[in-house]
Amino acid sequence: MKSPVEDWTEGRFNSFIVSTLRAGVRRFPNKWKALEAAAHGVGLNEATGRKAKLYFCNHCSKLFTAKHIQIDHITPVVDPVVGFTTWDDYISRLFCEIENLQALCIKCHKLKTAEEKQTRTGKTALKTSLKPRMRTHSCTLKKPSRVRGGATKSGVTSPPRQKKNSRQLLKTK
Repeated sequence: MKSPVEDWTEGRFNSFIVSTLRAGVRRFPNKWKALEAAAHGVGLNEATGRKAKLYFCNHCSKLFTAKHIQIDHITPVVDPVVGFTTWDDYISRLFCEIENLQALCIKCHKLKTAEEKQTRTGKTALKTSLKPRMRTHSCTLKKPSRVRGGATKSGVTSPPRQKKNSRQLLKTK
């Protein structure tokens, strides 16, 4: 599709259309219905110590908070073998029936996306053993809580913050 904006390339215009459509999916009712279908109930979010709604990952069957769960298209929006075909196909696959949506944790979603990318490009997108950024997921993670004086309850101290007044700030500039 030719860009109607003079100084935009076709690629920039297509990227703009894709990002606009993807933003629309965030408000798509079937996305929220799929999330509710994955709901397990209320449990303890150990990262915050508060009650939180927990959701099942459709792949690993573990429980996660909403922050660590993503809704994924079971059949990819862009076919990994054929690639992009038409805008009509793209839109109909993006705004699909609820049966084509599933809840995945971030790690499982990254793995699925990497497999699709590998099929599409023939290159390995991610290493086979993903190292998660966090040691555990949100429903089991405990962050050390801070107490006064820069120390944590575990006894590890951080260096004290030094406050500078306006004269000291002017001297450093």
